[in-house]
Amino acid sequence: PFFEWEIEFSEGLESETTGSELVDLEDEVFNIFGTDFTFVDSLTDDDVASDITEVTLEFMAGDVSDTLREGETKTYTIDGVDYEVTAVFISDPSGGTPEAKFAVNGELTDSLQDGDTDTLNNGLQIGVRDLLVNSREGVVEFFLAADKVEFQDTDVSSGFYNGVEMGSETIED
Repeated sequence: PFFEWEIEFSEGLESETTGSELVDLEDEVFNIFGTDFTFVDSLTDDDVASDITEVTLEFMAGDVSDTLREGETKTYTIDGVDYEVTAVFISDPSGGTPEAKFAVNGELTDSLQDGDTDTLNNGLQIGVRDLLVNSREGVVEFFLAADKVEFQDTDVSSGFYNGVEMGSETIED
């Protein structure tokens, strides 16, 4: 390689698994590229930790980090521009995986799950950090002007070597 970037976790990166998720890392903050990113989601290829061969780690940061209840609206200012954000819909967990839909200055986003982002027409990204739902109400933690970094390795037995996705850009190998 012409150059190589390496991230090292000073105490190692270790987690218990629940299903295919690395639960001990949830909401941990890691400094990546000089920015504090929050660990938002993970996915492994197997429900048995000893058999995991593939893993995806998703981290997110943003200019604004906040929480909205379903139907709640708040206004945020980023670089002198006001953004009115409404949590339009937060799904009931009995219907499957929780999802949220936002309106930002009247523009509707796609339905988003934990770790998902959507890019608005003006290029601004909104990303879901976490969804907390029950049969009565839902709350969504999100980032506005979101940045997302995703690491994926398809053979963890040989170390964590593979590409990285930053926002919508994929950097191979």
